Amino acid sequence: MSDHEHYDEADLAAITASIAPAYGWRGDAGEAVFFARQLDYVKARVYNAKYPAPAAGLLVPRTSELPAWAESGVYRTYDQVGYAKVIANYADDLPRVDVFGREAGFTVKTVGDSYGYNKAEIRASQATGANLDGRRAAAASRAVDLKLNRVALVGDADFGLLGILTHPNIGTAVITGGWATTAGSVIYDDLMIIYNAVVNQSLQQHRPTGMVMTPTALSRAFSTRMSSDDTRSPGEAFLSVVRGPFGNAGFNLASAIELVGAGTSGADLVFCGEINSENASHEVPQDFEPEPPQLRNLETIINCTARTAGVQVYYPLAFIKVSGT
Repeated sequence: MSDHEHYDEADLAAITASIAPAYGWRGDAGEAVFFARQLDYVKARVYNAKYPAPAAGLLVPRTSELPAWAESGVYRTYDQVGYAKVIANYADDLPRVDVFGREAGFTVKTVGDSYGYNKAEIRASQATGANLDGRRAAAASRAVDLKLNRVALVGDADFGLLGILTHPNIGTAVITGGWATTAGSVIYDDLMIIYNAVVNQSLQQHRPTGMVMTPTALSRAFSTRMSSDDTRSPGEAFLSVVRGPFGNAGFNLASAIELVGAGTSGADLVFCGEINSENASHEVPQDFEPEPPQLRNLETIINCTARTAGVQVYYPLAFIKVSGT
């Protein structure tokens, strides 16, 4: 027998009410508790599992500011208008300044999948004391996480969810491109163009903290020589300027396979910006959560859900996306 001593009260209530009687466990609360403990053991293993960080986390932070029950949300942005001027003594025509704001709303949607065990598997676990197979729960958790990652990147148009790569308010920049056959000095110039596009469009209000590109583009940036006289790679030369004279010591270059073909007309994409939750966030009010078990025919089903509001971009000028590396 497993030494797992805890169980979810909601699981036990569901098992006692319908599943245990259907499986012939009438009058034996201990068997229902055993099954509840097994489900709790599976859940604990899933929550403790370590997966590679989805690429969306490189582009936009995940937040959970809304309660799990929320169906919608609103965020506010503010701007200021007006100017000051030199005035004469006793002037009565001082220019006015003001602040105005606007609201933007968004909806929250549920992501879900399920896994289950049939009657024979549950009875075998009960009889042998073996733990239920946790791989199905892990697969359910992984599938939900992949869907949330996909929503964070490109949204879901069918349900009105926006992603960071498809958000209509993020600007674009033009580079030489074609890095596979481009000289190292040109790649360096392109990297600087992308970085400076954020600085210039925001009037120096935002400084990029990172740039994400395809694995091939990142490899090209660090495997090409600047010139016959400069053996540094374009990536090394670029970082030496950004982290040195530009004083942006925390800036990073990274890669994500999801950027392959994500640009205009199927071109590869580069994303650059000041990446923090003040500028943009993927709001996830509820992470992966298994529901109490349900009996369906001869199988016990565990439905799993999460909730997402997609990506909200609060300061669009903090980001730029570029196609064609």
